[in-house]
Amino acid sequence: MDDIIIKNGLIVDGTSKKPYKGHIIINKGVITRLISDTRDSKAKMEIDATDKIVTPGFIDVSNHSDTYLTLFTNPSQKSLVSQGVTTIVGGNCGASLAPLISNSAISSIQKWSNVSDINIDWSTVKEYVRVLDSKDFAPNFATLVGYDTVRRGLIGDSNRALVDSELNIILNTLDKSLSEGALGVSVGLAFSHMQSVDKAELLRIADLVKKHNKILTVHTRNDGEDVVQSIQQIVDLVKDTMVRTHINHIKILGRKNWKYSKELNAILNNAVKDNLPLTFDVFPYTANNTVAYILLPSWASLGGKAILLKNLKDDNIRQRVIQDMKTNSYDYHRIIVSDSPMNKSVIGKTIVEIAKNQGLAVEDALIQLIIASEGRARVMVESISEHHIRELMAMPNSIIGSDSAGYDDSIIKNKGYEHPRSFGTFTKFLQEYNNDSKWELSIPKLTSLPAKIFGIENRGVILENMMADIVIIDPAKFESCATFAQPIQYSRGVERVIINGKVAFQDGEVIDLTGQVITR
Repeated sequence: MDDIIIKNGLIVDGTSKKPYKGHIIINKGVITRLISDTRDSKAKMEIDATDKIVTPGFIDVSNHSDTYLTLFTNPSQKSLVSQGVTTIVGGNCGASLAPLISNSAISSIQKWSNVSDINIDWSTVKEYVRVLDSKDFAPNFATLVGYDTVRRGLIGDSNRALVDSELNIILNTLDKSLSEGALGVSVGLAFSHMQSVDKAELLRIADLVKKHNKILTVHTRNDGEDVVQSIQQIVDLVKDTMVRTHINHIKILGRKNWKYSKELNAILNNAVKDNLPLTFDVFPYTANNTVAYILLPSWASLGGKAILLKNLKDDNIRQRVIQDMKTNSYDYHRIIVSDSPMNKSVIGKTIVEIAKNQGLAVEDALIQLIIASEGRARVMVESISEHHIRELMAMPNSIIGSDSAGYDDSIIKNKGYEHPRSFGTFTKFLQEYNNDSKWELSIPKLTSLPAKIFGIENRGVILENMMADIVIIDPAKFESCATFAQPIQYSRGVERVIINGKVAFQDGEVIDLTGQVITR
């Protein structure tokens, strides 16, 4: 007798093949047979998927559940699993929880989380994987090596080039980490402590990643007026090395910079024509979620968070910061505080509302927010072109990523606000960007393409001998409910989620923590 049979579903298998009616047999966590007739089949669990769409589990490669620590504090990851996410990849944007080569290495994620909330009893990737193997969480998890974490662990917040001996130490650490199962290396070029990373340093990283046949992921230096140069820098790196490369959450911030979209699109389309191993992800929202100090002039944070806070407390330097801030084009009515660890009362409010309540100018209010949160406040900035989002999603080298973390019901009590992409990225994409309801063209951007790009074997398609990560969708009820006004709203219409051959989600609840740690 088989373990599970999913009967009568419209199967969208992730290969771009047209949907077809069929039945799926699952045994010991694996899809063992795809059949057209169930008369001779019996299973311990039979799932009737009549009038339902059956797809592979979604893979979120632009995930931060590790560095936000919610993989530990919210192990059900309900906000993601309820959308159909079965695998998440962490260690993004240069920050990972391993390896930790010094006591100061963990400071690379302090801008996101208070690491005292968990017990960190590992240093290497191998030890990290062993700890994760002992824990329960719903989705599968894999990690990249955060280059910024390793670099800062060695030289702290110093904004300088590395000497040869330091670079060799870092590269040896990366080499060991990749051998211990990390999927690749991530680099966060946008952050203040990475401004001194030059082309020569990037080439050494790329060559190492290529040697391991793994992936290099990049948070580019700039999403605003220098966005074209920032993307071109990565394209040139790929041309020079042919290392498999993925750019995280491409976007153009600021209406005044939308004029660069045509030039940016040309660069990305030419990469496809030139057969470069370059891909990118995008999220279906017109606002991003970032650390608040990104809104300040970049010179203010050179040298790291401690220098930033010292600068903001110096009256003379603060006035220079404010003068520079007055020249930007941010609409503070559209900038919402999404997290402020030291003062939760401001979460969900705009900078203008906070300024009015405190009797301050908007620039002063933002600076006070950053100081009070010790640089860890986060804000949502609505400044992305909807039209450009659609153009990016239509490109063959794009996939969908949340650039967020997973949460459960406790977020309502503990935080109360978050970017809606944590609750609706994948459902919103399929609901609003699935042109002409051609599921066979949209589903690969969530499944087989990210699996192929990141080297996640045996997942991402519904074929025999693949791991049984499967989503069953009721198209009549399918919708993303999270909005900027009410972001903590779970998606609807995902009827069941099967992870590693077990039903992990049904009737709107995560019922089993079945995730595995994926290494490569």
